[in-house]
Amino acid sequence: MTDLPQLSRFAEDTRPLKSIRVPPRQGRDPVFFAVLVGGAIRPALQEIVDEQRRLHGITAALLPATTLHISLVGVGFYQELSGSDLAVAMATGDAIGFSPFDIALTRLASFRRKVGSPPMVLRPGSDTPLVELARLLRWGMLERGFEVRSAPSEAFHLTLCYDRVHAPEIALERPPTLRVDGFALVRSFYGQGRYEVIGEWPRQRTG
Repeated sequence: MTDLPQLSRFAEDTRPLKSIRVPPRQGRDPVFFAVLVGGAIRPALQEIVDEQRRLHGITAALLPATTLHISLVGVGFYQELSGSDLAVAMATGDAIGFSPFDIALTRLASFRRKVGSPPMVLRPGSDTPLVELARLLRWGMLERGFEVRSAPSEAFHLTLCYDRVHAPEIALERPPTLRVDGFALVRSFYGQGRYEVIGEWPRQRTG
């Protein structure tokens, strides 16, 4: 389990965590709230990827369990966030009264993009509880004086892989069900395919 940073650690230092701005060609690291999918549902996801390989010639592998996630709310870029910004995000997570819920990932499709291979994704229905969770996180940060640096979106999705083949949108006959036991504040390292968990809720008890 990732060691969780203490809120006071961020609040005491309001200086930017990175004082040198990263050149655009090197990219910036997105920070966002997300549901971390983990490995429990991975066999069902692998079956879907394998079926798309047989039907449409998908060649890409399923993404590692460590990066499978559903984004909820974008916070900003790590190189541009201060310690107090992260303190607000952590406080917002702490204030959420979270109860586990299930979501059915009912549709499969590839998102079109101008550059690179399109992501093949699973999407839940429009009535997913993710909508309310994202709304609470967004408004929690706004109420604490932090302007969220992403537009509201209900296009929740779980990326399975990136492949040059464009999979047609379909409704799955046997949609996998994901048990959502919590959510996290995540830093994604640009171009490296790895994440750092900054905070995770519900908080894990220690001792």
